Amino acid sequence: MRKSLWIIPLLFTAIGVPNARADTFTYTYTGNLFNQFSLNGQCGSVGVGGECNITGSFTVSMPLTAGMSLQAGSPVSFAFSDGNNNITSGDEDPTALQFLIGTDGAGNIDEWFIVLENLSHDLVMQSLNAPAFNSNVRDLTAAAGLYQAENINSPGTWSPSAVPEPSSLMLLLIAIGLVFVMRKRITQVLRPSQPV
Repeated sequence: MRKSLWIIPLLFTAIGVPNARADTFTYTYTGNLFNQFSLNGQCGSVGVGGECNITGSFTVSMPLTAGMSLQAGSPVSFAFSDGNNNITSGDEDPTALQFLIGTDGAGNIDEWFIVLENLSHDLVMQSLNAPAFNSNVRDLTAAAGLYQAENINSPGTWSPSAVPEPSSLMLLLIAIGLVFVMRKRITQVLRPSQPV
């Protein structure tokens, strides 16, 4: 009897926790350092030249489909920076937004064309296969429509991560709590009666 009671919380944990889904999925981009600059192009606060790159991430409500050809994505939110200027989903000009993503057979991003723009700055991220400015892989930063710095033919990398749903953690805590409750009850039931 004692062993069979332990099965209930263990089954609850084994079945419930692996099936708990992530609430959102975040894809993080790390571009390589800019390697070309305009005459007055700046990178960060170091003046002409410098060591800057585009970094950032976007969040979607479901993981990207494996084997997806380059198509429009619908991020829940995003935030990107060139080391000096930031563009987020809160200050983006929605008329300028272009967010095209493609994935390989494992669901990892392997092609992209992203254009982000706010009142003062533009960021462009483009993989080799993207039908955009030209056939170059390109990360580009611009101010008031004028190119400042870019990285050509050296694509950045994407890394995915799932953000667990709060209920997943709650499910695990409930299962652990059940284990302790069942243990206490079993101990009380099996304790020999003491004479009065």
